[in-house]
Amino acid sequence: MGSAFCVAVPLSSPIPCLQAWGVSKGAEMAEAKTCSKCGSSMREGWMIDVGKGTRPAEWVEGVPESSIWTVTKVPKDKVFQVVTWGCPDCGYLESYAKR
Repeated sequence: MGSAFCVAVPLSSPIPCLQAWGVSKGAEMAEAKTCSKCGSSMREGWMIDVGKGTRPAEWVEGVPESSIWTVTKVPKDKVFQVVTWGCPDCGYLESYAKR
C-alpha cells in the first residue's frame, strides 16, 4: 500500500486564488467530525486539484458527457467544491460536496 501525504495550509495564509473560488480567510468550519476508523477528532481541509493549479478540487453531479469543444461538458449548476476531513492519527480521509 502507498504512503500517506498530507499538506496543511492555514486559511490565514495569503493565497489569493482561494478567495476567487469562494474560500476566504476566516471561513467558518463545519462542526467537528469523529474518525469512523479510529475514533479520533478529524480536521477540515481541502484537496488541491493539481490539473488546475492550486484551486480546491470540485465534484460534478451526474454522468460525464462528451463535448466537441472540451473533453467533457461541465454544467456550472452541477459543480460543487469538495471539502475533505482528515484524521491526523490514522490518515483516513472523508470528502463531501459542499452545497
